[in-house]
Amino acid sequence: IDQRLVRPLIETPRNRQLISAIVQIAGSLDISVTAEGVETLEHARLLRDLGCDRLQGYAFARPMPFEDLMSYLSEFRPADLEGRLSA
Repeated sequence: IDQRLVRPLIETPRNRQLISAIVQIAGSLDISVTAEGVETLEHARLLRDLGCDRLQGYAFARPMPFEDLMSYLSEFRPADLEGRLSA
C-alpha cells in the first residue's frame, strides 16, 4: 500500500476504510499486503490491526548502508518491537 494512503491514515477514517478494503481483497486473493511509509508506531499499530502483513518505514529503521544494516540486524530483537507496538 503506497505511503500516500498510509500517511493520512491516523487523521482520515476514510483512508482506514480504503486500506481495510484493500487488505480484504488481497486476502481473498491470497496476496500478502505490504504498507510502505510507516512513519510512526501509531501508523504501525493501525496497519497491523487492519491486517497488513508487512510494514516498512521509518518507524522501524532509517535507510542505512549495508554494513550498518548487518549490525542492526544482529542486534534486532523482534520481541522488543512487538512490545513497542503493544504499548
